[in-house]
Amino acid sequence: MGYESFETVKACISYGSIDNAASEAGYVAKRMNTYANNLENSIYNKIKNYSGEHTSNVNDAKSSVSSKISSLRDSATAYSTYKSDLQDLRDKCENVDKAVKGRVSSLTATFKENNGIKNNVVQNTLNYWLTSAGNSTSVGRWLNDKRRADVAKRDEIKQSIKTWFNYEGGKELLTGVAVGLLEITVAVAGVVAAIATGGALIVVIAAVVGGVIAAVNGIANIVNEGRAYCSTQAGDPATA
Repeated sequence: MGYESFETVKACISYGSIDNAASEAGYVAKRMNTYANNLENSIYNKIKNYSGEHTSNVNDAKSSVSSKISSLRDSATAYSTYKSDLQDLRDKCENVDKAVKGRVSSLTATFKENNGIKNNVVQNTLNYWLTSAGNSTSVGRWLNDKRRADVAKRDEIKQSIKTWFNYEGGKELLTGVAVGLLEITVAVAGVVAAIATGGALIVVIAAVVGGVIAAVNGIANIVNEGRAYCSTQAGDPATA
């Protein structure tokens, strides 16, 4: 079975920018219509109403002005349509935002009710205004995204440590190494104490030998714990 990777696409909608673009489109359409009206009134109508001989130059001028007027009208219509489309886009985005907000509020309220979480009106209002303030600018949105990414990363690291400790041999490794170090420490302390206190030579020798054996045993335990951990990581828990 194959796997497909999907890239997350984020869209940031600025209502102010859409409104400005729609306003500019409307302004351009109005200017084009005004230009077309001026051409029609000041030039085309005069040529059309010309009472003299209609030579080829007159007819060409009339045709050219008429073509220019038509082109301006078409462009004005296109910009007017663009303005309407932008306004429609803004309305649809706003409706989607409201629908998502309502759905999130409903899910949040249901989650709190099902889990016995108190619904604090003051806290909710404060959170709403703080969130709105943070999302009102691109810098605020970037900081919020960065903070959420950092929190997610920290949670991922914590979960990885828990998984390693509980299920991947981490607990056994740390416990075994700690016991080995404790054995070595106790052994060394016993040897030092035996030599420092003096006493019969045979007693001192026995304490030293016992301490050395205990220290070597501790070292061996640490080495074996390391080998067991490596076997676990290699997918061979039975050997470990």
